[in-house]
Amino acid sequence: KLSALRVRWNVPADPAGIEEFEYSYQTGQSFNQNNAVRVLRTTNTAEFEISGEGTWYFYLRAKDRAGNYSQPSRVGM
Repeated sequence: KLSALRVRWNVPADPAGIEEFEYSYQTGQSFNQNNAVRVLRTTNTAEFEISGEGTWYFYLRAKDRAGNYSQPSRVGM
């Protein structure tokens, strides 16, 4: 059983078009923007505690300078 998790993602070598990233972790199988944490475009790690049983999902999406979001990527744990 997982109790803590650290996730790392790759930031493009030239992130000029990216304003920020948003991530969330939850038991639901779809991205919930109400749970999302916003981080700087240079951030590439997230750490969090896992509480409860079942499959947890980590979601990550990027926001560009025009305010458009990418489709979230999802990893199940």
